[in-house]
Amino acid sequence: MHGNAIEYVPLCLLLIFLLENKGADGRLVHAVGIMLTAGRILHPIGIFRTIGVSIPRFVGTNLTFIALITAAAGCLYYFFNSSPIL
Repeated sequence: MHGNAIEYVPLCLLLIFLLENKGADGRLVHAVGIMLTAGRILHPIGIFRTIGVSIPRFVGTNLTFIALITAAAGCLYYFFNSSPIL
């Protein structure tokens, strides 16, 4: 029932690794990691504790997507705005 984590978590972790590797600000790296972790914790809580519309599931899903989009945007920013290694 919680198999969608296999679709999003590895990609987000790879993006976090790339952010760290490109010298991104530590606050950005930590913010993305915290959003991903909180989202992945809230999502199953919302699935298993409620019937019908679930606020924790909604927030968890959105936090996961926001973390993914933020990490991708950060990778693009740091890729195009960093000096090449000589």
